[in-house]
Amino acid sequence: PAWRWCRCSATSISTMPSKPPGSKPRPQGTKRAKSQSPALALGGAAAAVAAVAYYVLTMSKAVSLSPSDSAALKQVFFSGEPWLVECGHSVSPAFYDAEGSLPKGMRVGLLDCAAALPSGKTTIQRFKLSPPKRGPTVLLFANADAKPALAPVDAARTGVDLAKWAARVSQPRVVSVATVQLFEAHCTKRKWCALALGAGARLPSE
Repeated sequence: PAWRWCRCSATSISTMPSKPPGSKPRPQGTKRAKSQSPALALGGAAAAVAAVAYYVLTMSKAVSLSPSDSAALKQVFFSGEPWLVECGHSVSPAFYDAEGSLPKGMRVGLLDCAAALPSGKTTIQRFKLSPPKRGPTVLLFANADAKPALAPVDAARTGVDLAKWAARVSQPRVVSVATVQLFEAHCTKRKWCALALGAGARLPSE
């Protein structure tokens, strides 16, 4: 058979898909916006929360109380001086906000109430407390009461509410002593006792 020779020009082959009809060309120098990864967004939020917690912890005036320090805990639990203590390893925003509005002389502390005391019991067990199911657990020690007052959920929601609750509950109470047992419980067995005496019936011996 006869062979025919021809000269063919080289053609370029493109692997890119053709643009749909009616599409506008993208201006030069522009790039497609990349969607933010959900993991990066969550990581940024976690970092912000950690930064706030670190700031609150470092700026708080709360004294870190060790569960193994018997002398310090005895001063807090039984001295009669007002102490506002939050259970945990870091103070909550409400606790931190309340610090500047507490009554004069009230001290603040941070204690791991789930850790064992020298007696072997935890603070929660020692005073037979029932912590709230939500919100911070805040205890108020004052007036040498037998057990601390436990802040209700509504009182520990904001710093203003917590400061008002602490000021109200820490006020010394006036007790009408009608028996020797009440006199011992509210006066002779306490570090401080103020008596207002008046004419009246005598206390029974028993």
